[in-house]
Amino acid sequence: MATLEQHIAYLKQHGMARTNRFSVVIPLPDKLVLPSRNFGGVDGSELQQTSVNNNRTYGTSSSIEGTRSLELKVSQTNFPMKNINLVESKYNGDIHKMGGTITYGAQQFVFECSEDLYEKNIIDAWMNLVVDPTTYENNYYHDYVTDIIVNQLDMNDKPTHTIVLQDAFPMMCNELTLSNKEMNNSHELMTMFSFRRWYSSSAESASSVITNDQIYTLIESNDLLNPYLSDIKNDSKIVSSIDIIEKLKSLNLNGDADYVVRQLENIVYSTTSDTINKAAGLMNEIKYEVNRSMGLDDYDVNIISSSIDKALDALIPDFTW
Repeated sequence: MATLEQHIAYLKQHGMARTNRFSVVIPLPDKLVLPSRNFGGVDGSELQQTSVNNNRTYGTSSSIEGTRSLELKVSQTNFPMKNINLVESKYNGDIHKMGGTITYGAQQFVFECSEDLYEKNIIDAWMNLVVDPTTYENNYYHDYVTDIIVNQLDMNDKPTHTIVLQDAFPMMCNELTLSNKEMNNSHELMTMFSFRRWYSSSAESASSVITNDQIYTLIESNDLLNPYLSDIKNDSKIVSSIDIIEKLKSLNLNGDADYVVRQLENIVYSTTSDTINKAAGLMNEIKYEVNRSMGLDDYDVNIISSSIDKALDALIPDFTW
């Protein structure tokens, strides 16, 4: 039996996982058209027009703004369940229970809502992408799914455990109650996401979810991870792009610029030899957003754009962007 001193020493070394220390990354599907944040409701005449023209739009926000809004407003979620369905095998009169198929439950996310209910508008638009509410036609599966990342954080905001929800999309959105009986309460939107499967930050997913400051240490010290990370260690193009973004990160830009840098950092550290083209495309899209609609000052725009250009040249030499 362990002594009290041993328990205390163990807690000092490993700490405790706290339920309020987490982060969520929800990249939005490329095909999702986001509602504008300038939308302020409709008057009677506009409602009449709606019955005639259901295809009108109010403009779109950037995908970066939409992703950031959902990530910042997640107030509650969970690490998902996994269930092994048993099968029975009979041998010499004995019945043995054996593992069969794996099933997963839905993933719940609770979002605190902004005054304009922008978070609800994003979920509504996403669900409309899954099934068109006018024609009832289903879109292509890969047009509306995304991989969602959930991190457990330590007290220094560094990930200690990571899971990835593969091919996730919203399948249910709860109603929001309006009431004169409750004063100063804010809306919380409860949603349920379906997903194909989930995996943790183990060997099968190390190249996409491993934390930046641990990557080279793990490569050198863990033989199990070497087959999955060897391309990151050996591919000079990827190493060069990582170095470029690390220099950009060292500038400690603030606000939206810092958010963009973290997005770029996630992209280059998740790049493998098989995904260089995809990573380059994502970085080029971010460059477009930075120059078009984010409202950054000229210094931030120039320094981020030039770093992206250098990283793209490193990933795909001699390609004209």
